[in-house]
Amino acid sequence: MRPALFRPYEAEVGEGRGAAVQWMVRTHAEPAALVNAVRARLAAIDDSAAIDVRPMRSAMGMAMLPSRVGSALLGAMGALGLALTGIGVYGVLAFSIARRIREIGLRVALGAEPRSVILLVLGECASLIGVGLGVGLLIAVFITKPLAAFLVPDVSTTDPATYAVVALLLLGAGIVACIVPARRALRIDPMVALRYE
Repeated sequence: MRPALFRPYEAEVGEGRGAAVQWMVRTHAEPAALVNAVRARLAAIDDSAAIDVRPMRSAMGMAMLPSRVGSALLGAMGALGLALTGIGVYGVLAFSIARRIREIGLRVALGAEPRSVILLVLGECASLIGVGLGVGLLIAVFITKPLAAFLVPDVSTTDPATYAVVALLLLGAGIVACIVPARRALRIDPMVALRYE
């Protein structure tokens, strides 16, 4: 932070500078309710002054606009990336299950219960998803570290809640990607499934 020098209001006026003075009033009440009272008190100090009293939220609105737009764009890109990742996970797992239709048909033809086939497929998919999530989260932790320089001090690049939500969404996409093709394969006649290419 840059050094700052605070001088009394009377000293500024006494030198004939007529400098602009900014006052900040901290309150526990709703700021908008105190605007008129603050304006009246400042007018009592110097009735010739041009007084503009605003809550900090509205005063900082334009100053914070670039940050808000930037965070909205980054959030939208993050949501798009998450959606594309979910679609990719779904596509890859659905394709890998679709390639196993002959195997699933053979298991059903040999008397395997549909529930056991679904659990087998889910177990294999869960191991793939687990490895992918573990590697992906580990890489994300290291890649996002340099972004901390661009964030306000209270915002962390390693927010556990964010990582947990992303992991749950991708896990959900992976489970759906495994169950849907496996259930479709179970509905196919085993003889058709055995001839499936």
